[in-house]
Amino acid sequence: MAYASGTNVISMSNGQITTADTSSAAWTTWDTWNDSRVETLLNRSFKLYKDTYKLTVDTSVYSEPDLFLRTPLIPSGTVNSTDVSPNVYEADTDYPDPSSATALVKNTDYFVRDNHLQRLDGKNWKKYVTVVYHWGYLTVPTDVQYFANLLLLTFVLSTKASSSSSGTSERIGDYQITTSSASTISGSMDDELKEIRNALISKYSPPVFGNYYHQDPSPTLISSENTSIVAT
Repeated sequence: MAYASGTNVISMSNGQITTADTSSAAWTTWDTWNDSRVETLLNRSFKLYKDTYKLTVDTSVYSEPDLFLRTPLIPSGTVNSTDVSPNVYEADTDYPDPSSATALVKNTDYFVRDNHLQRLDGKNWKKYVTVVYHWGYLTVPTDVQYFANLLLLTFVLSTKASSSSSGTSERIGDYQITTSSASTISGSMDDELKEIRNALISKYSPPVFGNYYHQDPSPTLISSENTSIVAT
């Protein structure tokens, strides 16, 4: 699912954008570009991902109950009738195969925290652990959707005005947009986009993992080949 919605962009445009625009062949391309632009400007994705993470735990010195994973970690939920709760497997001699191994029991053997799994009842993790888990977002946050819609709105209005040599000046709600033949946009909406972007970067900045010295590889070095996009 795209971060922006044609219906929302139309409603925000004060009549400047119609269903004829959102149903055009170009709109799908603009939507894709806009998603990439949102992720670039905010320095992160808001899709849902699935990882199969194999790691070794060094228990020779430390009795560390926590395993750190990519975030935001999804503790539970369903997507297309599929359970996205973590499944955790452990063994003493080699990495467990999720297709045949018996999974540990959530809330009995471990808890799911914001960015890690915590072993319970004073138990330690075995040396080899395989975790199949989901991270990211089950739904795109509302404030990110608003930013995406506003970003796409300014782009489309600028594109529509590019054929006019004299340019236009439009008022949309509390915002004043001025466009010219060079497709530039100025005014309070541009300032609003900058303010929202800064706020979202601060709110959704990836966490810094501070305590994963006992597990290899670290959550920041998980191979991308084990990651798949579940929902967009």
